[in-house]
Amino acid sequence: MNSLVYQINDILHAFHQLSPKVNDEIHTDGGMIKNKYLMQYLSNITQKNVKIANISELSALGSAMNAMHHFDGMQYSKTYTPRINKNTAKDYCNEWTTWIKKLA
Repeated sequence: MNSLVYQINDILHAFHQLSPKVNDEIHTDGGMIKNKYLMQYLSNITQKNVKIANISELSALGSAMNAMHHFDGMQYSKTYTPRINKNTAKDYCNEWTTWIKKLA
């Protein structure tokens, strides 16, 4: 499960290289938002706030919103903030990268 967090972190770094103005928050939906450990770990490793959508399946909501002419805005049920420092997060990410290189 932790590997998903590191993969998301890798993608965020790639996005940041393409566009340095990438949002500093992560907005989430889907079944995994119910996993509090995963959401907190995502916040810790990325060092970003992770906002949990009130509606777990936003794909269906997105389709409905496309049919609407206006929408009042997204609401969130919870926000996770980093609980480890940047250096610890960086150490974890370096360990992840080392293992990926060993397995490649």
